[in-house]
Amino acid sequence: AGGIATYFTIGAAVGYRLQWLMLAAMPMLIVVQEMAARVAVTAKKGLGSAIREKYGAKIALGVILALFIANVMVVAANIGGMAVSLELLTGISSRIFIIPCVLLIFWLILKGNYKKIEKILLFLTLGFFSYIVIGLIINPPWAEIIRSTFIPTIELKLSFLMLCVGLLGATISPYIYYYGAGAEVEKKRSLKEAKFDAYLGATFSTTIAYFIILVTATLLFTQGIHNIETAKDAALAMKPLAGEYAFILFAIGLFSASMIAASVLPLSTAYAISETFGLESGVGKREAHTFTLIFSITLAMGALIMLLGFDPIRMMFLSMIVSGVVAPFVIYFLIKICNDKSYMGEYTNKTWSNFVGWTTVTVMSAFVALMFGGILLGL
Repeated sequence: AGGIATYFTIGAAVGYRLQWLMLAAMPMLIVVQEMAARVAVTAKKGLGSAIREKYGAKIALGVILALFIANVMVVAANIGGMAVSLELLTGISSRIFIIPCVLLIFWLILKGNYKKIEKILLFLTLGFFSYIVIGLIINPPWAEIIRSTFIPTIELKLSFLMLCVGLLGATISPYIYYYGAGAEVEKKRSLKEAKFDAYLGATFSTTIAYFIILVTATLLFTQGIHNIETAKDAALAMKPLAGEYAFILFAIGLFSASMIAASVLPLSTAYAISETFGLESGVGKREAHTFTLIFSITLAMGALIMLLGFDPIRMMFLSMIVSGVVAPFVIYFLIKICNDKSYMGEYTNKTWSNFVGWTTVTVMSAFVALMFGGILLGL
């Protein structure tokens, strides 16, 4: 839901002008996901464990602390997203749904087993197709969209730079590759299977993100609606333009995204911290007490933030900016590990992976630096 809120904000604020960055993010995410999966399969270790072994506990702890802060914010935002989507469908205040949503996630993760949980989450991803359906229904200006997709636009304004950092943080978020690596260790799949999963997942998620921006730009930006304060405002703004069907699809898509992320993010945090400190990790393992505790604390802290009355949409966007700031540091260590022959053996990075990987670090770091420069200079 943090991604949806960010892409929605981008579409409403600048229209199609960041579609080029969304396209560029696709190979970036594919390569980063593939590297994380390769570390997990070849070294049989998650990313947290790999960073600790190669660079020591202090660096690993610093990375984990930044990841934990970002993840708690994103968990809070996604719990809020679940609650808001239910408010859109029922008309009942979203705060009423926060505790039931958290209890549902607790039950799903702690009482189920990994394969069952994965099937449920995969089923929920069908809700993402709603954005493609809406995109086809509304007949957007394809010529303008294609032009914006292949001709980059950059504005040296703080608001624009924050949108760029938020887009990259939402798309190449650290929790994705931390969770991806931890999950691969648990699945014990072949490298070929893990790579295919990384390629397919990254392509699917960035395609959906592209259509979310497209839909929002078409329905809101072109109609002069540039500022959306809440998810309810966003859905209500779409309703008269795209009809009742699109309004319902928006709510379903928001719930699906929120449910998946609110389930996976606490697991990502639990994997990362457990691996960093050499503790037992895994879903449904009786001996993984600390793993379960970390999962529970992360989820509970996210719920508490929402119960304190923070606005879900603003929290979602802010959390993606934080993820965008943290991501380059994590990717830096991931690339270094993937180029270490003593650790990866014959499975070190090829030229293409290094080129895209370092480009990702450079591009994300540049936008972060420009954003902070904009804050200092008052752009």
